[in-house]
Amino acid sequence: KGVSSKGVWESMAKMCVKTGRLDVAQKCLGQMQHAQGAAALRECEEPQEQARLAIVATHLNMTKEAEHLYTACERWDLLNTLHQSN
Repeated sequence: KGVSSKGVWESMAKMCVKTGRLDVAQKCLGQMQHAQGAAALRECEEPQEQARLAIVATHLNMTKEAEHLYTACERWDLLNTLHQSN
């Protein structure tokens, strides 16, 4: 029997951001039926995986983690955009 609770999928997606598992986070977004987050990840053309993880973190309301990820990959432009949106 599969997991059907959106809450469980959301918790798994947040853990994926923290552990750096972008592939599993994408699956979790799909299972959560989080269309906006999944679409943003698909359309993202960032070559750095940490920047793509930060996009997922932003859609999961994990602002501090997104800030950390953007700082780690030195994407000051995206960090600035994140700060302006809050």
